[in-house]
Amino acid sequence: IPWSLITDGDYYDIEITEEDGEEKKKRKYHRISKEGVPQNYRGLELINKMNIELDIIKPEDIKSDDIKSQYDLLKSHGCFVGTYTYEVDTMIKGGEAGKTILKKVYSEVKPGGKKQQKNFDDALDENEYWTALSKIENNVSKGRFAQRFASNLTIEIIPEYIKDAITSIITKVTKAHE
Repeated sequence: IPWSLITDGDYYDIEITEEDGEEKKKRKYHRISKEGVPQNYRGLELINKMNIELDIIKPEDIKSDDIKSQYDLLKSHGCFVGTYTYEVDTMIKGGEAGKTILKKVYSEVKPGGKKQQKNFDDALDENEYWTALSKIENNVSKGRFAQRFASNLTIEIIPEYIKDAITSIITKVTKAHE
């Protein structure tokens, strides 16, 4: 059966603190990756683990210090991983046109008034994507928002890993029926 798998990347930073003379490491999510900071992706870690357990890839195939090669390896096996969450990846990819669509959809589903809309709009305009996402989660729900958002999508705002997954499954289905 032809398949493609899509998952969030769930990027995180490692925060190192010291408690009682011991170094403690803690994952800090909801951050934007920065140049020069080690790249960590929980989604990538989990999908690599699953693919190893299913014997789709071998542990020695994973170059732990090369994130791009891990993404490429997974892609070659039909697994497509984002950077953050789908919503944040879409907010980043969409640019100004995407922000306009997101604001429109939020205005259609939010329970509150102008102040609630302004807070959401401001978060997007300031590229505070995690703040905007929390407003969706707390005021609307991701599921309800996604249903309305789906009918407003344009190809330009869809993240590349989603496009790649769709292209992959179309190719696999087409080959299966040749």
